[in-house]
Amino acid sequence: MTDDSEPFNRGAIRPMQCMREGWQLIKDRYWFFVGLTFVGVLIAGMGPLGVLTGPMMCGLFLCLFQHTNNREVSFNTLFKGFDFFLPSFVATLLMVVPSLILGVGAYLFFVFGMFGALAAFAPRGGGAPDPMMFLVFFALIAAYGFVLTTGIVIIRAFFFFSYPLIVDRQLSGVEAVKLSIRAMWGNLGGVLGVLVLIEVLGLVSSLLCCIGPILELPLNVAMYAVAYRQVFPEDDRLRELERFSDEDDDEPRPVSDAPVSSTEYQDKESGRGA
Repeated sequence: MTDDSEPFNRGAIRPMQCMREGWQLIKDRYWFFVGLTFVGVLIAGMGPLGVLTGPMMCGLFLCLFQHTNNREVSFNTLFKGFDFFLPSFVATLLMVVPSLILGVGAYLFFVFGMFGALAAFAPRGGGAPDPMMFLVFFALIAAYGFVLTTGIVIIRAFFFFSYPLIVDRQLSGVEAVKLSIRAMWGNLGGVLGVLVLIEVLGLVSSLLCCIGPILELPLNVAMYAVAYRQVFPEDDRLRELERFSDEDDDEPRPVSDAPVSSTEYQDKESGRGA
């Protein structure tokens, strides 16, 4: 399946609704999801070039999707994200490259700006420092933070739907990124609204020092998951086929995210009828 064949809703994301529904999604097992996201982020940070970020993010979205469907979720579900290792690594690599360029560019701007300010305003002959130098330093720090934060938000916007698309629609890394960009343009205001809201929540949670961001992590991921479902609703045929499979096997089975063709669905119904 190519990304061009995947329909999606436009103008569907409501940031405040994402926050409310995200909280409703995780509140009954909040502390479990705190531990789950903490472990996921911890492992994701261990690999170079984000090699473990993709699998962990896919595992987190898989947990949230299964929890939405009232299915059992455990730490084993998180590690099923490694089933999507290759496509998630490709998507991560495509995101890391512009992030590195942004980081290096912003850092060079800051460093050269500092040296320029020192050359222009540094005291000569043991005199007092020019007060303008401190204003320039402050402006450079503010500009550095603004450029870096804005750039990160923009990059995240382009890759907003990549990981859940890999899990939910079984797309390759490149296909997921391409479709994520298309869906982002169709929901630009909502995507930016969610990302800005997450940044605001991050600033508020940082007032609790180290523990605040940890407590906020599951809500962030849940907001992503809710926003994704607003744009890419579940396939009813897929859920119906899964229900038939569960009845045949007499035991619960994880949600299959592979696309289901109408022929497969009809064949399944015919087999049950026979």
